Amino acid sequence: MVRESPVRTNNFPYGSVRDRLLLISRIKSDCYISSDVNIAQPLPHGHAIGVDVGLEKFLATSDGLKIKPPKFFKKLQSKLALLQRRLSRKTLGSKNYLLALNQVARLHHHIDCTRKNFHYHVAHWLCDQGGMIFVEDLDYRVCAKGMFGKQMLDAGFGQFRALLKYVCFKRGVYFALVDARGTSRECPNCKREWSNDLSIRWHCCDRCGYASDRDVASGEVIRHRGLEEISTQGLTGERKLPGAIELPGANSLGKWCNPFKRNNQECPIVS
Repeated sequence: MVRESPVRTNNFPYGSVRDRLLLISRIKSDCYISSDVNIAQPLPHGHAIGVDVGLEKFLATSDGLKIKPPKFFKKLQSKLALLQRRLSRKTLGSKNYLLALNQVARLHHHIDCTRKNFHYHVAHWLCDQGGMIFVEDLDYRVCAKGMFGKQMLDAGFGQFRALLKYVCFKRGVYFALVDARGTSRECPNCKREWSNDLSIRWHCCDRCGYASDRDVASGEVIRHRGLEEISTQGLTGERKLPGAIELPGANSLGKWCNPFKRNNQECPIVS
């Protein structure tokens, strides 16, 4: 049955409409309209930042700032398993079955919303630091098929990269992808490759003596590769430091949608 219903639009579609997608779930219904519009991309300017993502740290920047992984799914996994066990005991198609199914769907929706809210906060926080952001060009779908697949899907690196690109475009920050091969094996100071494994978390070069956290060193390599690709020597500016070490907008949100204020948790920035 099709009927008219009021809608709320975030952005009116300009240009020629290309695709229409209607998503209907037990929680809400969304309609996505994509159109072909030619908009100028932000030009390289300001301070450059290299971002390296991982499982031990959600991300580490070339400036030495690190963020802990929030692990939204892992924290609610036991509650989700309890609701799914209750659902399995209900009679298929009964009223109690539909109520239990709705509880499972709401918990999945809650995990998805808190993860997306965290990604938006981190993306805006990164845009406050500089004018250029470089990220590794990785296929996270392949990484999610390995032994750490659940941790990769819980972090949502693919969604974070897409939201970071969108936020950079909206705020006029240059965003680019760089080659990810050998970023953790290359010294950011002398560019010498060294053999290591994941158990070594501290980078120490035998040739030049440069020492740093392994993830921070990878972020520096990503930044150097990004600057080499765009060839903007002399256009980098000073780094903009935030007023407080807290993600923007974290205090103005409720406990349901703010993952940092729920259960009196601290902001996940390590240093």
